Amino acid sequence: MISLRNARRVIALEPYPRLYGETLLNMKANGLADRVVLVNACLGATDREVCADFSNLEEYAPF
Repeated sequence: MISLRNARRVIALEPYPRLYGETLLNMKANGLADRVVLVNACLGATDREVCADFSNLEEYAPF
């Protein structure tokens, strides 16, 4: 997506800690670490903290 749009900088959010770590490794392996800022967080429609339940995430992302 970055190369298709010729983006110079991308800010990405990944709230799940395991996927965050895997995404960082993937970015480095593909030479994107200098163009992508990955934040271990999520974004919502209201200004408040929420508790995310990742207990059944394996059903949706089985890796």
